[in-house]
Amino acid sequence: MPHIPQITLPQEEFDCTTYIQEKAIEYIATKEIKLLEIKEELANTVLQSMMKRVMKDQNKKHPFAHSGKYKDAGFKDNIVWESLMHFDSVADFDKVIFITKDTDYTNCQFEFKEKWNKHIAIISDENNALVEIKKDYELYIAEREIYDFAQTEYFKDYLADLLKKKSEILIEENSFKIENFKLLDTCKDITRIPPNEHMIESLYVASEIVIYFKDKGKKSEQIVTATTSFADEESKEIIETFYDFELV
Repeated sequence: MPHIPQITLPQEEFDCTTYIQEKAIEYIATKEIKLLEIKEELANTVLQSMMKRVMKDQNKKHPFAHSGKYKDAGFKDNIVWESLMHFDSVADFDKVIFITKDTDYTNCQFEFKEKWNKHIAIISDENNALVEIKKDYELYIAEREIYDFAQTEYFKDYLADLLKKKSEILIEENSFKIENFKLLDTCKDITRIPPNEHMIESLYVASEIVIYFKDKGKKSEQIVTATTSFADEESKEIIETFYDFELV
């Protein structure tokens, strides 16, 4: 462009890729960022896991079901997920917040919880992530005593013993035989209702459970909330537990 003579072409030997990589490494080194990488010794294990997702059924298990205009999107999503599933530092945390706008990770949290026995929230943007963090810390700090009690083996066994007595789940007026269940989060939320005229405060703990059942021969699952009421905070005497789906 003759009217802008000061613009010059870069040197022919300039390596654009190397330059960007060096700048990226420099940036990461100055921030508290950890790169999730799949270790070479786990390559075979990861490959087998990815193949199972493709071969398990014709619809492809998430996150291998590609969507959008990129045909290889499912493969890339799966690499991201496998990197998280094999990230050893997950063991150092109580909860993982995974931020992605990709809907292909739907229901992946069940696989994560089964392997790591950790809480995970799959969230679409950073604003929702901040809301999730604030909610978690407010619950943990404000209700530390009740929160800790809900993590005890006593309370977990109480919930499990109740569920073992349930054989069917009613969904949209259809009854399905319960095959199994899993406690996902024994203290999803804590609610207090102010004292009534008798100065009695109501205390409730909401727990998140997944119920496994078969629908027309196909394995299915349903998230169920179990709400447990307590007599008071001091004694933590359990009064009853009810569910947002009918279990019989």
